Amino acid sequence: MNKKLSRVLMIEDDQDQVLLYQTFFDFKKEFDFAICSQGQKAITKARTLGPDLILMDLVLEDKDGLELLKEFKANPETANIPIVVFSNKTQKGLPETLKEAGARDYWLKTEVLPHELTDKIKEILNDL
Repeated sequence: MNKKLSRVLMIEDDQDQVLLYQTFFDFKKEFDFAICSQGQKAITKARTLGPDLILMDLVLEDKDGLELLKEFKANPETANIPIVVFSNKTQKGLPETLKEAGARDYWLKTEVLPHELTDKIKEILNDL
């Protein structure tokens, strides 16, 4: 019996990061994993895919990540999707600002290896 895989959407525009995580998640086959590389298209892609979780970078070429997070949370079709900000951006008070805007959590890319990322995603999905 095949178990339905949880769907994870990553919003990331750095092509090296895209290649790293796409390759890793394709190999692991633990999630139905998709990537959107443009912030402008992320809401539409999330509405189409219906992900169980969104991992998003804050530093996007075409859109401010915090504004995108707020748009996700303001849209009735995406408001209930847990969003984890997965970024290298740091500044004082940022984790609190992101949680106030609706982020489930905030993880620094430099502190989470790919195999640890799968465990962290599973923890959140198991809590839903």
